[in-house]
Amino acid sequence: MPVALPTSARSWQTRGCNISNHIPKRAAALAAVLAVLALLSACGGGSDSASDQSSNGVFVVKGSSTKIPLANGSTAQVGPYTAQLSFSDYPPKQQSTLTVYLTDTASGSPVGEAGLTVLPSMPMPGQEKGFLTFQAVPDSRPGYYSVALKFPMSGAWDAEMDVQRGGQTAALNLFARVQS
Repeated sequence: MPVALPTSARSWQTRGCNISNHIPKRAAALAAVLAVLALLSACGGGSDSASDQSSNGVFVVKGSSTKIPLANGSTAQVGPYTAQLSFSDYPPKQQSTLTVYLTDTASGSPVGEAGLTVLPSMPMPGQEKGFLTFQAVPDSRPGYYSVALKFPMSGAWDAEMDVQRGGQTAALNLFARVQS
């Protein structure tokens, strides 16, 4: 027995369309859109349960999971040194320049003749530090070092910045969301 359809639905039927054919098509389209969105969110560059996934920028990592936001041009402690970190692009892009102004924390004097290395790795199983190494180049200004950063892909990156001087090494652990 046919079901009485409202006038608007009957007008669809008279044009050769059946409303019951459109509902499954719309549900399938909605399911496809949701599947694509789920796939895109899964490709966000690794799991980072310790910080907000939507946070962009650079963070100083303290302990095993505490991440402290680091504004562009601000300072962080690296052993006996204070490092002012300035990125050419902030948040950093795949190809950016990091300028580090390094001073002795006790005296405030610029630190020259230091080796500065950035060792990035992606925060996922099997990714070890050192497969990429970015070496700093001393600037003509005392205490300034320039690091050309060339990340192979955007996403979440851990990085250890090592300062070597006088046979000693001091390290700063960083986390960054690198943009394309």
